Amino acid sequence: MPSRLVPDLRGSWCVPRSQWRDRPGVAPGSYSIDGLPAQPIGRQSHYDGPVTLADHAEPDRCPGLLRPFVAADGALIRLRVPGGQTTIAGLVALSRLSTAYGDGHIAITSRANLQVRGLTLTDGEVDERLAQGVIDAGYLPYPTHERVRNIVASPLTGLLGGFADIRPLVAQVDRLLASEPILADLPGRFLFALDDGRGDMEAFTSDLSYRLVDGTRGILRAGRQGLGEHLALTEAAPVIVERAKRFMQARHSQWRVFDLPDGGAQIVQSRVVASAVRPTPRALGTLKQDDSRIALYVHAPLGLLTADHLGALGQVAGDGSLVITPARDIVVPGIDRDAAGDSLARLSAAGLVADAQSPWSRVFACAGAPGCVRAAFDTRRVAERIVEAGGLAPDEIVHISACDRRCGQPAVPHRVVSSPDGFDAVPTNGS
Repeated sequence: MPSRLVPDLRGSWCVPRSQWRDRPGVAPGSYSIDGLPAQPIGRQSHYDGPVTLADHAEPDRCPGLLRPFVAADGALIRLRVPGGQTTIAGLVALSRLSTAYGDGHIAITSRANLQVRGLTLTDGEVDERLAQGVIDAGYLPYPTHERVRNIVASPLTGLLGGFADIRPLVAQVDRLLASEPILADLPGRFLFALDDGRGDMEAFTSDLSYRLVDGTRGILRAGRQGLGEHLALTEAAPVIVERAKRFMQARHSQWRVFDLPDGGAQIVQSRVVASAVRPTPRALGTLKQDDSRIALYVHAPLGLLTADHLGALGQVAGDGSLVITPARDIVVPGIDRDAAGDSLARLSAAGLVADAQSPWSRVFACAGAPGCVRAAFDTRRVAERIVEAGGLAPDEIVHISACDRRCGQPAVPHRVVSSPDGFDAVPTNGS
């Protein structure tokens, strides 16, 4: 057990090297952006303008366990979950830690990572027992690289559909990232997107994206470049990591590939056109896996997992694995067909959403007041009013944002509520 968390030379907080443990980390896997409907809804737009160097004059404050961020409701930690693959045991352990040291919730982020809020710090550090509990749950396999393991991937890969199972690719990219010392300083907003060919990662504004075009090959792209390079699946992981190193060598204060003067053209050898793919619409409820078992697909309202949710998930999880998604959904794979109906009903009774027509499956929100010092209003109360009013169109997606930063907004087109009084049309750029 670490005796203390100590500051390192970059000003971050770390477990002393002598007390690191060798851990396998979170099991390799994938998760989804979920395939929310991509068609425009109401008045909406995407902001694709450049970000200037001046915008990044302030330091990168993306939080982690070893570098918590202090908010109005206490400190928060963010735990990376590459590919969204986790376990019910890990989440239950994290829920208990949140109950003991935080606000009792686990928040799923727009990149399918996890957050715990409302923590108390001592000399800038989280409680040692909390830190050890997170380590024991498997959420800190690489202390030096904890904030850079931002990898989104197709949700159902290896379960149903797609050209190939890319869960091994997620695991290999994660492992190789952590093996490169230079990448420990990769900005916390840098994003890798891995797509098994169904197109569900296309909505993300990623820095490096790899999408399969058949069972053995894919196209690697950088930033918003429309062109990419063909790359065999078996060779993809080391090349993707090498391209991230190129970004580190090319950047000055830029956080993202598309901030570079050439928009990232120097990062990837652009030779082939990456044609657009229309993702399959999201389908909450039950899905038949390729092995004929069932995957349950449910949504956590406002991305907040409670102890009741996790209790129900623990009762139905077939092999103990879970997949969390950037749309704040949870995939429970490996359910026997005869048990699927009762299992889904149990999750619904606990407060998870199993019906895509429920407005709770399409309402998103930032933390809001009183948790965030920048927030002008309580976003959860506004969400409740919107749902109770029943005014959403069948496919309408909204994001409630209590300031102009739009934290946590979904990657797909959506309308934004930026006041407690109603809708307004603002640019959206969810990733």
